[in-house]
Amino acid sequence: MTTPEKYGNEISSVADAIAKSMQYFKVDVSELVRHFSGTWATVTTHTLTNITFSPDGTYSDYYEAGYSGDFTDGGGNDLGNWGATAQDKTTARWTVRGNLRQGVLVINSPDGTEKVWQYNVHVEKGETYWREYVIDGTLYRKIRD
Repeated sequence: MTTPEKYGNEISSVADAIAKSMQYFKVDVSELVRHFSGTWATVTTHTLTNITFSPDGTYSDYYEAGYSGDFTDGGGNDLGNWGATAQDKTTARWTVRGNLRQGVLVINSPDGTEKVWQYNVHVEKGETYWREYVIDGTLYRKIRD
């Protein structure tokens, strides 16, 4: 930081010109991006997976698993309990191509890997569920916009 007097009017004029030339714009988010933006979840007996698509193109997922059981010997005697848990979270960038019924979601990780997931809206007994999609073979439900 300094004052204009320190470097003169020439530097001050250049800085003013740069500031005046800057343009700000609003990013136009497509209807498809708006539709998929939010958090989607799938749950099995032992796992929970949340994937979040943000309108600015950022992606994150969260996976949690928990398993437990009992140890017994061959005679059915209780030998104790066991349990195991795991968690994982990733961040990346995402884009979508297609329409509301079907298309692909492209996930680009910071390490350069790319995943391409097919998606289809969930249709059951002739009814379309717009907040449920089969994504990469797994049924997800939108839980948060």
